[in-house]
Amino acid sequence: MTAPQRRYYIKTWGCQMNVQDQQKMASLLEGEGYAPAPSAREADVVLLNTCSVREKAAEKLFTFLGRIKGLKARSAGTLIGVTGCVAQQEGEAIFRRAPQVDLVLGPRRIGNLPDLVAAAGGAQRRVDTALDDLTAITWDGGTATRPGGKAFLTIMEGCNMACTFCIVPRTRGREVHRPLEAVVEEGRRRTGEGILELELLGQTVNAYRDGRRAFHHLLDEVAQLPGLARLRFTSSHPAFFTANTAAVMASHASICPQLHLPVQSGSDRVLGAMRRGYSTADYLRRLEDLRRRIPHVALSTDIIVGFPGETEVDFRATLDLLRRVRYAQVFAFAYSPRPGTAAADMESDVPGHVASRRLTELFTLQDAISREENEALVGRTLPVLFHGPSRRDLEVAAGRTACNRVVNVPGLAPGAASGHLRDVRIVAAGSHSLTGEVVPAQADGRDPAVREPRAS
Repeated sequence: MTAPQRRYYIKTWGCQMNVQDQQKMASLLEGEGYAPAPSAREADVVLLNTCSVREKAAEKLFTFLGRIKGLKARSAGTLIGVTGCVAQQEGEAIFRRAPQVDLVLGPRRIGNLPDLVAAAGGAQRRVDTALDDLTAITWDGGTATRPGGKAFLTIMEGCNMACTFCIVPRTRGREVHRPLEAVVEEGRRRTGEGILELELLGQTVNAYRDGRRAFHHLLDEVAQLPGLARLRFTSSHPAFFTANTAAVMASHASICPQLHLPVQSGSDRVLGAMRRGYSTADYLRRLEDLRRRIPHVALSTDIIVGFPGETEVDFRATLDLLRRVRYAQVFAFAYSPRPGTAAADMESDVPGHVASRRLTELFTLQDAISREENEALVGRTLPVLFHGPSRRDLEVAAGRTACNRVVNVPGLAPGAASGHLRDVRIVAAGSHSLTGEVVPAQADGRDPAVREPRAS
């Protein structure tokens, strides 16, 4: 009698790097004969892939572990693992708080997952959090794709910056960079498999170097791959965003007219306390240069409110920056200290209710800006790469424009649309998404290579 196929379940919190880490782990497990399970209850291996950047990340992990602690009572052979940045940060301490955990795996050790799964279980707990292994960026097995015709390419791992609020250098280590030729070759394989969109990933992606070749050299090479419809990269650091990168972005139709450039604050005093390495004037000069080259580029950013020492004047400077830049999207958070960072030792003199009020005020302003920018797209026909169902309605197909706006198309089957690039006429707009209708190919006479109009 054939034994039932073993199954795995991975729950991920965090950024695109964590998402790609999940895809790599899934591919490794499938290479060992595992199949995906729809829930933790139905899995033989449960992996919790964590992020420690935001507030209470560890507590979210232990809360979820508490919810699934009964899994082993139902099936003694179930293996539970913690991976990602909280795994790196907490290490063996996870076993003390959650004895049901069998293995702890840091981000740089993903390539060792099959061996750890085979060895863990029962009394054989395993922890692997060394930072000297490069498998996180050199391993190239499987597809590392996501639904919707898109694939991630890790080009570097770790960070050499010393931002006072950030724990990434401790959880992901110092920078290591893949050879340029290896990245280009992987991209060539992905497009040969029918992938339409590639996204280059790194904690500080534009700090990439391979000898004397910088990020813009890599971007230029990948943008020319046959069959590539779209190219993105994230997350950039303003200190490394150069005129050369802006020029390469403007010179290739395949590079999306979109940039995520975290500013964190509109106050030079706060930026100095954060050790960001640039002023608001530096930041704005870079954006002005990019907009001169690509007038319709859509911009997004990260902002922290309530950083230690932030005054009301500092916060107003951040609001003024939003009004001046007119971002398409903003990801904002109230400051919370991360253990082991320099800011954790600073006196947090912004009361919680003040930080919450500032965050609400910022979102109110940005929602109004986003709605205005999105409404300017109503009536336009834009290429949309569909990735699956809408988050709010599984019967509605959803995708993204080249400028990275979400478009929902009622009446279009998500399964049939996923992975396809279709022209969509925008018929309605909200603060966070657009609504559209597919334009029949024979009725659309415009050049599909034409970029989207300025939206910011």
